[in-house]
Amino acid sequence: MESKNVFDAIMDYIDDSVKLSYEEISRGIYEISGYTDLDFGKFLSILSAGKIGLHNYFLKRRMYFISKELVDDPSKSIADIAQEYGYSEQSSLSRAVKQCYGITPGKIRKEKLEMKNEKLQLSDFIKDNYENNNRLCIALKNEIGDTCNNDFGYFESFIHAIDEYGFDTATCCAISEISERIEVPFSILLNTCFDTMIDVHSQNDYISPRIEKAIDCGISSEEELEKICEYYNCKYYELSETMVKEYRKHNDNF
Repeated sequence: MESKNVFDAIMDYIDDSVKLSYEEISRGIYEISGYTDLDFGKFLSILSAGKIGLHNYFLKRRMYFISKELVDDPSKSIADIAQEYGYSEQSSLSRAVKQCYGITPGKIRKEKLEMKNEKLQLSDFIKDNYENNNRLCIALKNEIGDTCNNDFGYFESFIHAIDEYGFDTATCCAISEISERIEVPFSILLNTCFDTMIDVHSQNDYISPRIEKAIDCGISSEEELEKICEYYNCKYYELSETMVKEYRKHNDNF
């Protein structure tokens, strides 16, 4: 299973296994992560400030995939879908769908309704805010204790990288994915990336990629760079000279 981190790996596993029973899901979570469903459920509850429970999340993901199948495969009967997802009767599935969405499976199929995909990722909870992350880190430690000490190190490293190194969530996720691919512990690779960044930035002739891109595109200042990126809703490295010229044509300030 290809995934960015332990949390997202579990989320991927749940999506891939929604036709299994919750008991089977619980065993699978333990096999791929070392967490019991109770321990991971505590993580999820703390991350979501008590708003999301593991069992309810699993049921909602199952409902989402059922609703998707109702629309994507109209040739399959609702009774067959119910059986595939472990419901003894079609009426049981209908009650579950109506409880979740407030409408029947038949209406979802007839009107081809697309339900919102609410799959969770770790980045949904990790914020670029020291106070929030520090509180989260302490809460996880106090609640979980030593029961998941090895796996908890991942979450702690992730939060530490944001708070202490100044890495944003996307950077942490990228480093996490690389660490898994090259089989280097996440915390070690984080430290190496940070040390390398400091070494490179301290060189006398160092020019940041942002400044290099600004020079290449003829951008006059950091302020203009920010405005152009905001105008195109893009990252600085996606800019081109043509985009800069087009931006200036539509703005009187330049």
